[in-house]
Amino acid sequence: ATRYMTQVTGRDPLTGLKTSDNNQSKMLNAIRSFEIVTKLGQAVIGNASQSNMTALITGYGNLAKGFQALRSEGGKDFARMAGATFEQLQRDMVEAIGPSKLGGEVLKYTGFSKVEEFNRMLAANAGKVFAQDMVEKLKNGAVGNAAETYKRHLRAMGIEPMEVVSRGFQLTKDEQLKAARSVIERSQFKVRPQELPLYWNGPMGKLVSQFSSFGFKAAKMIKDEVINEARQGNYAPLARFALATPLVGEVFGDIQSVVKGGRERPQDTLSRLADNYASIGAMGIFWDAFRASGYGELGVLRRMAGPGLSDLAQIAGGVRDPKKLLKFATQNIPVIGPPITRNFLLNQNQNQTQGK
Repeated sequence: ATRYMTQVTGRDPLTGLKTSDNNQSKMLNAIRSFEIVTKLGQAVIGNASQSNMTALITGYGNLAKGFQALRSEGGKDFARMAGATFEQLQRDMVEAIGPSKLGGEVLKYTGFSKVEEFNRMLAANAGKVFAQDMVEKLKNGAVGNAAETYKRHLRAMGIEPMEVVSRGFQLTKDEQLKAARSVIERSQFKVRPQELPLYWNGPMGKLVSQFSSFGFKAAKMIKDEVINEARQGNYAPLARFALATPLVGEVFGDIQSVVKGGRERPQDTLSRLADNYASIGAMGIFWDAFRASGYGELGVLRRMAGPGLSDLAQIAGGVRDPKKLLKFATQNIPVIGPPITRNFLLNQNQNQTQGK
């Protein structure tokens, strides 16, 4: 209904703005580009842990076998055939967070794009190994709930188990590629517009929801791959999520803390656990961008308004307060801004407060 109203009226139903206004689109894209450059400079850290999400689907053993396969040229070629290419990555990122030549350069030179390409190639090979593992377990005589779980996994990858059985438990090349593409799409940062809330697809909706698709993707994956599997009697993904994921998050959370100039991490058990989960993969990127949008009691309001509108409000407020404007400008220097802000400006303010 929302898309129909947009087509009929030519306006974004959320804001009433014209969707065909080129000047408006240029302005909104410029704001989104600024946010990519200033907020995702350190996103490579969270993205480096994204393969942990792949393991929630395939298991750590199959992830390790996928890594071993990726070391060969055959594994790399297979991943490219499955769509794990730099060109596809660029198209997905434009769809997800907006067009930005400068932002693309920041993601490239901070290592984000390279890590994302590796994550996808690893997911492709892990997906292939995972499908073969499911077939092998059926071949070895799995019965009952275990057999149904293996068949469900194969069908989720677009593979019909009975057809594989009829061929003597052999996967075709096309089925291997289906498995690879399925695991890439389910575990990596690939979000189709039709998967997102409708109002996120309008001009203003894209600005307000910028970076939210990272968290949306992570939440959807946990629901589909962890919670729904547990409801059907498969508790392996839940065990991995509950036991292994926080350990991975502890490591990457500490790395983020150091890189950001000694950001203090929670010390009580529940808050630390939540912080560990928030440091992983797509959720880590989303949470990192949220932190970069500002701290304090207005944090939730800033999150609701989106990073772009939040920054515009901070600039407007800083016109009357040069110190706030200096802090904002420093904090938004790509890559090095957050640690400079924390170690220099905040410490300077604390010293001035103590001196009074």
